[in-house]
Amino acid sequence: MQQNPPVVKKHQTYDGLDLMKAIAIYFVLIYHFPIMEVDFIGTGKTGAYSNFFIFSIFSTCVPIFFFINGALLFNKPGLSLKAHVSKILKTVILVIIWGFITMISLSLINGESISVSGIIKDIYTLKTGWVNHLWFLEALVVIYIFFPLLFLAFKTKKSYFFFFFACLMILSFGNTFIGLLLNVASTVSGKFLNTYFFLNYFGGFNAFSGIYGFSIGYFMLGGIVFSMKDSILTNRNRILSFIAIPVSMVLLFSYGVPISFRQGETWDIGFEAFDSVFALVMVVSIFILSMQYNNRGLSGKIIRHVSKNTLGIYLLHRIVGALIKPFFMEFSFFSTFIGGMVFTGAVLFLCLLIIYIMKKIPYFNYLFSLKLKLA
Repeated sequence: MQQNPPVVKKHQTYDGLDLMKAIAIYFVLIYHFPIMEVDFIGTGKTGAYSNFFIFSIFSTCVPIFFFINGALLFNKPGLSLKAHVSKILKTVILVIIWGFITMISLSLINGESISVSGIIKDIYTLKTGWVNHLWFLEALVVIYIFFPLLFLAFKTKKSYFFFFFACLMILSFGNTFIGLLLNVASTVSGKFLNTYFFLNYFGGFNAFSGIYGFSIGYFMLGGIVFSMKDSILTNRNRILSFIAIPVSMVLLFSYGVPISFRQGETWDIGFEAFDSVFALVMVVSIFILSMQYNNRGLSGKIIRHVSKNTLGIYLLHRIVGALIKPFFMEFSFFSTFIGGMVFTGAVLFLCLLIIYIMKKIPYFNYLFSLKLKLA
């Protein structure tokens, strides 16, 4: 007699995604406010190497969000174009509103005066250290523009979908991998072959250059992997994932250290590795391991609450972190990795508290939500 496969309850599946979102936002916070020392080139401190190694896993932070977005949206039963266009417009509006809120808040915190024209310019250029984190929402807009066509292909013409996906991965992750190989060859041989990690080696043939093409790759991959979860979530793959994460961290660290010495400054092992094969492997591995998770007890409630408010935390964290960081920096403990985790927890808690208060005020809740959940 043929037996039916075990049924995976819907809430169990989304508990895993809740965990991934909580992990991702925590990684974002600790990456954006690295009060623990990672600059082994500038300081020469031995301890900075271990922190730099740990930071390698933070290259998964924002990619996880793209991955989850794809997992949810591609696996919806249908798509309302009107609602989708509304979501795009809301995202653009959020970038503008939070650009102004963040610029004004940080100028007050830092004691810097700035004109309205200066604010507009800085929002447009995404001023580094101020509003450059809003690139995530800009990338989402690009993804959402492509999405109706991708969704149609995913549902009705899988071969077309995978053709586009293959081209995208070659032109984004493949392009970065070429740069990685050339950098390694240059370092080993001592001859100039490549200076940068993110050159466009495909020239005008690369349709995804300059639009965070890798973000579309993570988005599409999320849809693919999530749709195949029943066959992917095996004990064998969980073991492989458990091994793949530290191996990817070691390889990324082993690449980052010599490249840092070669360029004379510590390499950004987070953002500049978003489109690396190492981050890609870790994101999929985190997904496979997270799908075992069930929200239970107090920790489950905390993770679910954080998961529901990740967008608000992301939009607020620059302001909150800048406000409290000077107080924490008075104590040497917070320059350690454990201290950095405590500081990150404080930022997370304050963001959640502010969101809770603001959502009690009429209409302010719209500042923290795009309503991205499954219908």
